[in-house]
Amino acid sequence: MNVYSACERCTAKWFGDEKLDGCPRCGSINLLHTQAVPPWEKILPTERKSPRSRSTVDQPLEANPDETH
Repeated sequence: MNVYSACERCTAKWFGDEKLDGCPRCGSINLLHTQAVPPWEKILPTERKSPRSRSTVDQPLEANPDETH
């Protein structure tokens, strides 16, 4: 079971397998709970994109001689 908990005092939010008794951040016992699916689980494996490849060599930006500073 996925439980989404939100603290009324500090607005911190968590997904977990069970309800929290208190806020791990501020200690408040005023938490709202609801069943929800985390957004990262809604993405199908075929829809996940691979990280963008990064160039191993950074290219310097060309200076524009018309620009004044």
